[in-house]
Amino acid sequence: MIKKEIIERESKEAKIHVVWFCISVGSNRIENMDIDVLTSIYSMSELDKKVCVVLTKCDEDDEEGTCANEFKNIIKKQPNDKFKNISIFEVSSDENVNKSIEEECGLQGINKLIETSANMIDDEDIKENFIRGQRNNLELKKNRANKVITVAAAGAAGIGAVPIPFADAVVLVPGQLAMIARITSIYDMDNIASMSKGVVSNLIITQIGKSLASQLLKLIPFGSVVNASVASSITYALGYSISEICYRNSKKILNGEQIDIDNMFNFDEIEKLFEQFMKIGRELNE
Repeated sequence: MIKKEIIERESKEAKIHVVWFCISVGSNRIENMDIDVLTSIYSMSELDKKVCVVLTKCDEDDEEGTCANEFKNIIKKQPNDKFKNISIFEVSSDENVNKSIEEECGLQGINKLIETSANMIDDEDIKENFIRGQRNNLELKKNRANKVITVAAAGAAGIGAVPIPFADAVVLVPGQLAMIARITSIYDMDNIASMSKGVVSNLIITQIGKSLASQLLKLIPFGSVVNASVASSITYALGYSISEICYRNSKKILNGEQIDIDNMFNFDEIEKLFEQFMKIGRELNE
């Protein structure tokens, strides 16, 4: 039955990128049906290395994780060789339990589940949407943003391959705004901004876009010409500044703190971060 549904879904071009097979620890037992379904899934080559077993309701287990450990032993002792290296994660609806699972017990918890799942997705657009949609693993979001910044900085270096006057540095702006849009999307800032009267894209255009070619460029003591190194460093610094602001505010939200959404991208704060990251960017491009 499971195989039939998967085959039908695949035939309709609705490709399955990741499978989370969830088993409740709260049930205190693992059923033969669970093993049968897992075996059926693992017999399908198209799902090879795309399956995560997720033990849910771990808050209902004892402090030693007795039930979860028993479940893991049962699964890994199955005769199917693929079960020996299966990825098993322990999660809970209680954030304190999730934190304990990862930090105190050193087990694979919710953050590792999200990270592993993202790595299983081979379509880059779907992977980015998946990272955007999850809330807990901010490091994963930051790493994804870093990749976007790297690509944008390389593109800016290409533009500056033929040195251009500072007065003409506005040619860098479209690429930088596209980079900013992707970074804020990865952190899901547009949904966060929906809680405010402002919209994050408008905030960016108003507070960054119009001043990008003038105010930020005044901070760069490179003389009168923008070359590949300068163009790359500017873009690097701007990207990391925006990412850092998004990261800090996302962390506050996770911690239940209030944030000032309308002033999130305050230019003074961006300027301070820009100067810090500009120094790093220059060192990387030397």
